[in-house]
Amino acid sequence: MNRSPAVNATTPIRVFLVDDHPVLLEGLRAFIDGQNDFHVCGTALDATSAMAQIEDAEPHVCVLDISLNGIHGLDLLRMIKAEYADLKILCYSLHEELFYAERSLRSGAMGYVMKNEDPEVLLSALMKVADDEIHVSERIGRQMLHQIAQGNSRESASGVDLLSNRELQVIQYIGESCNNRIIAERMHVSVKTIEAHRSRIKDKLKLNTSYDLIRFAVRWVEHDSNPTKLQAIN
Repeated sequence: MNRSPAVNATTPIRVFLVDDHPVLLEGLRAFIDGQNDFHVCGTALDATSAMAQIEDAEPHVCVLDISLNGIHGLDLLRMIKAEYADLKILCYSLHEELFYAERSLRSGAMGYVMKNEDPEVLLSALMKVADDEIHVSERIGRQMLHQIAQGNSRESASGVDLLSNRELQVIQYIGESCNNRIIAERMHVSVKTIEAHRSRIKDKLKLNTSYDLIRFAVRWVEHDSNPTKLQAIN
């Protein structure tokens, strides 16, 4: 399926859900299916299942959790867009929008909603994305406009555009004062994998010591809410 089916005003919007938490996935399915304007045409717990089902499910919109076991959700997003270029994708995650909205949109998503938002926000975002509109919060919209006016992005200003999606996730957790064990548990990987990520991050950002890495991560998180101070991170 290189083209997604056209949205018809007389039929419900077909939604495909990807989330690696079975209970949350079922709750989300029940909530969306309970709305007159939507129909959940399929669900998947991982990337392999999602890629295998999407063609037959023929969704208008894919709601994608970016925190998946195994492959990172944003990497799956790129895989989906490469195979189904016209499929609209809405990222839905516990991860702070300030960290991931810009990267999600650059990866091909048309919107980003945090899971702690009111459920009506998700429904509104689904409607907008299905209608070819971008959805981000007002706060993120203002920040992105500011960055466009300044001629840069939050990531390029701080250097984190050099990092992979997993490395960005590690930077976020380090900035939130998580140690390697906690980060490994949250990302469902080994402590050695986190140590390897930290080493690559230091190389990419030209940071000499673990202290430099922690300092960078903390300042990156703290300055996240004020785009005018991004240059101060480096």
